[in-house]
Amino acid sequence: MEFQPYNKKDYLLPDSIHSMAGYHAKLFPNGEYVFRIHDCITGIRLRGELKEEKDFDDAFEKLVKLSQACFEFAMHIEKMKTEIFDKPGKMPPWFKNEGQQAIENKELMTILNEFAYNISNNPAAMNDFIKKVAKMRDLQKQYFKQRDFLTLRACKAAEKNVDQELELLVKKEKQEPKLF
Repeated sequence: MEFQPYNKKDYLLPDSIHSMAGYHAKLFPNGEYVFRIHDCITGIRLRGELKEEKDFDDAFEKLVKLSQACFEFAMHIEKMKTEIFDKPGKMPPWFKNEGQQAIENKELMTILNEFAYNISNNPAAMNDFIKKVAKMRDLQKQYFKQRDFLTLRACKAAEKNVDQELELLVKKEKQEPKLF
């Protein structure tokens, strides 16, 4: 049997303006193959060589198992959709209507106002907090340029540090009652 070239790629949602997800399947003349699934942020890649009969079997099994897992996951999502949206008034717990979002935004604004008041009365704390936020933003920018694991870990640590500082400053404000 002679080599049969294969090179197909497409978007998973070609008509969507919200998704850049796609796939690319390619068989190279030297017997190597690559199958990629990707979205805007990351992707997976299956690769191998087709030199012996076992290689063909392995490639086939990988792709069949991947397609089965995708199908099972799709069916689970479809079942959830049916359970959630076929009952009037029922929404997933992560879904927020405009009223819930307004309440959360009001609570967030209250916290931010308390934080702003507290930090404005303590220049040293404000300076320290600004430095931590600046460091966090620098790490975030670096991560989005490089997309490496170590930068991601440093970025998450800096975010956690900023969150803890914010929480401490807000708690401190609540503990120290205002006289007027």
